[in-house]
Amino acid sequence: MGETYPINITGGLYIILPSSAGRVGDPSLASVAAKRFFEELSSLIQRSVVAVTSDGKQFSGVLAGFDPSTLSVCLSEAVDESGKQFTKLFIHGSALSRLY
Repeated sequence: MGETYPINITGGLYIILPSSAGRVGDPSLASVAAKRFFEELSSLIQRSVVAVTSDGKQFSGVLAGFDPSTLSVCLSEAVDESGKQFTKLFIHGSALSRLY
C-alpha cells in the first residue's frame, strides 16, 4: 500500500488520502473532498440515525441539522440506551465518535 497524507478540509477536520490522489495541499482536491463529505452528511438530514459519543453512549433520533464548522449535530426525537427521550439533543462535534 502506498503512502497517505492528511488534508485539512475545514476547521481541523482532516481526510486521509493516498499519495496518488493528488498533491499535498492541492486546494481543488480539498474542496472537492469537503463538498462530497458535506453532501453525504446533508443527505442524512431528516433521516433516522444513531450517534455514538466518544465515551460510548448511544443516541438514536432524526438528524435535524449539523454545524459544518464543528461537526456538531442536532437530533430530534432522540432516545438514549435507557429509553430516556429528548425532544432535541445537541452533541458537540468533539464528543461525537460515530454517526450512522
